[in-house]
Amino acid sequence: MKFYKKLIIVILLGVGIFFVIRNLNSYSYVLEKNWDISIPRSSETLYKVNEDDSVFGDGCRYHILECNVDKDSADMNLKPYGEISSHELSEITDILDSLEVPDDKRPKSIDLYYKTTSGEGPTSDKLYLLVDSENENLYVIESFY
Repeated sequence: MKFYKKLIIVILLGVGIFFVIRNLNSYSYVLEKNWDISIPRSSETLYKVNEDDSVFGDGCRYHILECNVDKDSADMNLKPYGEISSHELSEITDILDSLEVPDDKRPKSIDLYYKTTSGEGPTSDKLYLLVDSENENLYVIESFY
């Protein structure tokens, strides 16, 4: 009888550890820890690309996530896409170009956006979130150095 109790405990611990590791490796967890942004954990990654890994983890990343974004989210001050500046559009294009993102994987029909930075100047870390509410896609563009 003791053997079965120990076996059940080991199985439960194994399942628990599996779920913890899976959540720690999820991209939504990374966004939450790096940028203090919460996106639905049920989001599915449709496309991703990033620069070659560096020792310090710096560089650019681009993800397309399928998820329903809460437009009234307290941690994302979403703005109408029409208010985005030409400088910000240029930054986004430069990042996507550096990652060699094909045209069919670039954002389309965007209605909301969010930008945050960490640090100042040209070497500041940047995060852009572009929301396509019609298709429930979230485009995440990161640049950090």
